[in-house]
Parts: sequence; structure tokens; C-alpha cells
Amino acid sequence: MNAILSLLRQEKIKPRMICGVNTSTKHIIDQRYAFDIFSFVSGMNDFLNFGSADVIDDYYKLHEETSGEIEDVTTAMKEIAEGLQFCDISRYEEGLTSIKTSINEIKEDGDASDTMLGIFADTIEEDYGQLLDENKRSILDIIGRCIDNKLYQQALTFSESKMADFLFENRIFYFDRSESNMAAITAAKISDLKRYLNDENYVFDSYMYSIKFPFAGPNENFFTFLNRTINEAARCGYNLGNRMKIDEQNISRMRMPFSFFVGVDSVLIGKREFENTIEVYSNVPPESVYLATELIVLHKALKGVRNSYNHADNSDRPSYQSLVTAINRYLLLARELASLV
Repeated sequence: MNAILSLLRQEKIKPRMICGVNTSTKHIIDQRYAFDIFSFVSGMNDFLNFGSADVIDDYYKLHEETSGEIEDVTTAMKEIAEGLQFCDISRYEEGLTSIKTSINEIKEDGDASDTMLGIFADTIEEDYGQLLDENKRSILDIIGRCIDNKLYQQALTFSESKMADFLFENRIFYFDRSESNMAAITAAKISDLKRYLNDENYVFDSYMYSIKFPFAGPNENFFTFLNRTINEAARCGYNLGNRMKIDEQNISRMRMPFSFFVGVDSVLIGKREFENTIEVYSNVPPESVYLATELIVLHKALKGVRNSYNHADNSDRPSYQSLVTAINRYLLLARELASLV
């Protein structure tokens, strides 16, 4: 019966009554409340596993069972859901902060804590864990949750948009924010028509642009080389002791085989009269630079895959399992590097 009701709900069909028979009294009884509980639990499962708040929202609209605290939680749940669905990381993080505050208010309110949502407050806290603490969560936690919930497109999009900030904050890749550098970067962004990017993303993108995959030969295309990198990451798996064979990928920077730098390097930014060079730095220990090399190469490959997926391009996509393994390795590399600097 619950399966049938779920199918009806998906078709926006709402039964006026759900009846059953009490075999002891032979009376027909209203069982809507019992099935509404199933619906609520199913909706909570959707929210925890897929980031969808639709069923929970429908439940409270149907029952008109609400309070200020409950409305705050459901609003935060919708913010989280919409942030995921539209890859709006600011909205997603606002929702996480709001739901933490709202859950605390429910716990402190004796009446609200006895509601269906109050009963699940601890479950939400345990499931989201560190993500609910704005002082502790990082972009890696957000990417990790997307991966755990199989939201791989969101994981790739958040990686591309926020990894530069993470690298800068952890001194894996950074530059001096001197007055002369900031003036050069501002002018360069204008010349590149990229004023929408923050400074860290712009400089990191300029560095990534200087890294080149090989030119395509006969029966090859750009995705041939992306797939080779993805497949090499999949071959190494989750064990960072298995080093990727980057040298066999024929990836170059400044016409030299690519390897991440030790200490200091330079990046070309801007166009025409606004072209400039700024120094970039890294605190990655020399013996661990191979980890940074793998991370950067994977970042470029995964960015290419994400862009092709965004445009529904079916050209030579990597296998599902190889891509999943590569995304997980990428996250492991970032976590390991952050622990070393």
C-alpha cells in the first residue's frame, strides 16, 4: 500500500481518504495518519540521501502542522536542496548554517521537540556532522558529501569553483596580495573579461591554462587525453601510495613535462598591454610534490569532463566507475596535501 501511495504522490494524486478495517471491532478506520508517518520518514530519507526537501515541505503544507521553529527548519532544508540542485554553494552553506540554528531552537522548545521533525533533529545533526559547523567545514567536506550521495556533477562543479580558494587558504598554491600584485590582477581580469572571478580563481585558472594536454592525433580528440588521466587515477585507486604515471600522459607546461613546482613559480596573466607575470608560491614539502602534481592534473581532467557533461556532450566519456574512483582520489589528494602544509 505504501508503494502505491508513493507512486500516486509522484503523479500529484492525493487520496481523499485511506481506510482500513479493525479486525477486532469490524469497524472501518481512518489510516491516513499512519501512512503520513511513512511519507514523512520517506521524505526525511530523500533529504538526507539526495538533498530533496519536497516531500517534507508537502507534508507540512498538507497537515498545516507548523510553528516558527518548524518553518525555519523546512526553509533551511529547501535552501540546502536548492543550493545542491542549482550548484549554488553560497545558498547551500547558508542553508547549513540556518538548519543548525533552527535544530537547536527545536531542541530547546519542549513542544517542538516532540514533533516529527523534532524527533529527527538528532538524525540530521549526526548525518551532516561537521558540515553544520561553519567554523569547521571546508569545501572538501561539501565535495565529500556530494560524492557520498552520488551527486557527482555537483561534486565536480563545487571542485572547479572552490578548489582555488582551498589551495590558497592552505598555502598549497598562493600569491602575495601586495598592492602591485592586486593592481596587476585587477587590470588583467578586465583585459580577460573575467572580472566575475575572484582573485584566487583567476590566478589559479591562469596557471591551469598554461598546462597542456597533448595535441590530438589521428582518431583522437581532446577527450582521449582526459580519459587517459581519469583511467590512470582509477588504476591507482584510493591508495595514494600507488603513484599515477603522470610522465606517461605527455602533459606539459611551458613546453616542459609538467610537474608541480617547489617553493616558487610564476604565472602569466592578462592580455595585450595588461599582460603581466606574478610569482606564486607553495608550502608543499619537496618530497610530497608528486601529490600536488596528481591533484592539479586531475583537476584539469575533471574540469574538462564536467564541462562536457554540462553541454550534454557524449564524446568518449570515461566509464562511470573510473570517474567515481578518480573523483574520490582527487578528494583524498586534497585532504592529504592539507595535512602536510
